[in-house]
Amino acid sequence: MAINKRALKYFQNGFNCAQATEKAYQEEMGFEDQSRIDDLFTSGRGRAEDGICGALFAAKRILEDEPEMAQQVEDLFKKYIKSVVCWEVRAVDKYSCHVCVDLTCQLLEKALKVKAERQPV
Repeated sequence: MAINKRALKYFQNGFNCAQATEKAYQEEMGFEDQSRIDDLFTSGRGRAEDGICGALFAAKRILEDEPEMAQQVEDLFKKYIKSVVCWEVRAVDKYSCHVCVDLTCQLLEKALKVKAERQPV
């Protein structure tokens, strides 16, 4: 199952957007670190650093060892959604949190594929 589908499942079942993104990533990668998921409890609903979308915040945290990739994910998110700030995205009622989680996780998955291709065999 793709990361975005997993994340949407978790998001619909009580995890906030940031936690759902992290949990889906962990499941995809085959490990579990509950403390990382718990750390994101206060990062949903516009409470992430600088008010950015929680799903995007989690994706950037996942890619923290690849700052250029993290920035590309943010840039692409902004290209499609027009803002990275949660309240701005939700204020226009054009994009729901559901859409933001879906898009972010699709962008994250693409970045992770590129990252994996760079790794020596």
